[in-house]
Amino acid sequence: MNRRLEASALFLVLCMLLTPNRVIADDLFIDTFEDGSATDGSPVTWTPHPNPLFQGRYQVDAGDYVISTIAVNDVAVTLVPEIIVSDVSIRAQVRMTGSGETGLLARGNATDETAYSAGIMTDGRLYLGWSDPTFHYLGQAMTDLRVLDDDVFLQLDVIGNRLALYAWRAIDPMPLSPRLTAVDNRYSSGIIGYLHWTQSEPATSRLEFVHVADAHIPEPSSLVLSLLGVLLARGVRRHSRGRT
Repeated sequence: MNRRLEASALFLVLCMLLTPNRVIADDLFIDTFEDGSATDGSPVTWTPHPNPLFQGRYQVDAGDYVISTIAVNDVAVTLVPEIIVSDVSIRAQVRMTGSGETGLLARGNATDETAYSAGIMTDGRLYLGWSDPTFHYLGQAMTDLRVLDDDVFLQLDVIGNRLALYAWRAIDPMPLSPRLTAVDNRYSSGIIGYLHWTQSEPATSRLEFVHVADAHIPEPSSLVLSLLGVLLARGVRRHSRGRT
């Protein structure tokens, strides 16, 4: 299992395990890409957007889902078409190379190219909005987050008519408040996905994991708790070997 993900999980658990009144969402899926594939249906099948204008490259490398484009100013979009949801919370751990944008899609429709989307630019700017397929901003904010230098957590909640984007460094605890919020009734349900835009080459988005639930994913999430179990089990095994 990737050491960056393990370290992030352990740090977050130590910071947040004593947080009272946690509400646990029902997971729709958690994809860590550790099986070496994003298209084998385990747990889901990631599919490139059918529009040929989205010229993307998609591969799993060293436990990361790596997304890039054919050329500068191209957009790559990958979708999970088998899951259609209304209320949804999507969390991903991402790092970028090059210059561009990386983001989450919710309540999407591949046919008419509509969706809510939220993400981060390599200069630290966050955005939240909707597409039809032209993108329309619902909010923007400059931050000190640097997705070129640090792993960053992005979490998009679309619950009822309320949208919220959380963003924080993977080594930090999840903030109590979202960075951006909006109210919009435009789309009621759809699929989830991920997008990458290349401003200058070479640019890639590397996804450590994607966690999708039917309600706000709290901290610690079920993924973090499962990773803590793995870490504790490894510690027990190492301790046992050391005593023999």
